[in-house]
Amino acid sequence: MKDGWQRCPFEEVISDESGGNTKTPQSEFLPIGQLPIVDQGKSVISGYTNDSTRVCKAKLPVIIFGDHTRCFKFIDFPFCMGADGVKVLRPRFDADEKYLFHYLKNLQLPNAGYDRHFKYLKRTEIVLPPTIAQQKRIAAILDRAEELRGLRRQALGALDAIAQSIFLEMFGDPVTNPKDWTTGGLLDIADFQTGYPFTSADYTTTGEIIKLCRGANVLPNRIDWNDLVSWSKSRIDAVSEFALQADDVVIAMDRPWISEGFKIAQIQQADLPALLVQRVARLRGKNSYSNAFIFQLLKHPIFTRHCKPTETTIPHISPKDIRTFSFPIPPRSFQQEFARRVEAIEQLKTTHRESLAQLDALFASLQHRAFRGEL
Repeated sequence: MKDGWQRCPFEEVISDESGGNTKTPQSEFLPIGQLPIVDQGKSVISGYTNDSTRVCKAKLPVIIFGDHTRCFKFIDFPFCMGADGVKVLRPRFDADEKYLFHYLKNLQLPNAGYDRHFKYLKRTEIVLPPTIAQQKRIAAILDRAEELRGLRRQALGALDAIAQSIFLEMFGDPVTNPKDWTTGGLLDIADFQTGYPFTSADYTTTGEIIKLCRGANVLPNRIDWNDLVSWSKSRIDAVSEFALQADDVVIAMDRPWISEGFKIAQIQQADLPALLVQRVARLRGKNSYSNAFIFQLLKHPIFTRHCKPTETTIPHISPKDIRTFSFPIPPRSFQQEFARRVEAIEQLKTTHRESLAQLDALFASLQHRAFRGEL
């Protein structure tokens, strides 16, 4: 380790200041209000409250850790705590909070599903540069790199919004059916399939492999392979019917609604080869019906309302929800024209995704060098 740098146990550096604060259950979140609520989801702010007695008492800024989700957030404004799985962390001595935030985000904690993960975090060590000035300099470099990544993600989000606008322009609101099209179901225009129950004992990382598309990999508007498991390509014949194709629409059927949005995406050529896993649904337009239309249709609130997610049970989508969903079906020619118009947007998104991948690689390199004292 570089001279003057220290490797310290987590609990010698970080204090858990979650206790003594009033928590707000999700059922009491307001869409707007005076005080933001921070919970363990991916969004920085998950809701609002007007109850000033619930403001977190910890000195700002703080680092929020999601005990179930493993998410880290840097919070430098007054906030109220969500009800479950929120840890409020601060340094025990004079250290730069933003440096600690970047360091903790860089840790590779085990994924124990919906179990609590703070126990794993407490077993880690923290590498500290010898001076606050060095810590702040490293944090500023990583902040700038993260800002560039955020701008690229915003561009992708704007392109998604344009596609949705084109959908509403061409087809109108499917709730009111202003063009008076005949109502039908998803199975009238698409092949529907759920995935294969691959066993974890057969996962492999050696030889020629093929990715397994699980619910964890399906995020709003994109596929994320950071949490990757794979299958041997030599065994593909036994499960070939579960092979995904470019433009397929996939939906995570368990916990499909997260703070970032609805877990639905279209498979890109770069995601292939990949196989569909149990509790992930695949829809593929048939008879010249458009995957692009299906994708935008299922992102519309009409589908969420049809599935009737509740606060009292673990949200999920059933095969019955998909089979019984009805909506106005536009003519094939309209859908094909929509697909052509969206294709230009998809080409731009591909360029932005490639740029984002390069920025992600740069950020990972900067993190690696930063915490080894090489920046």
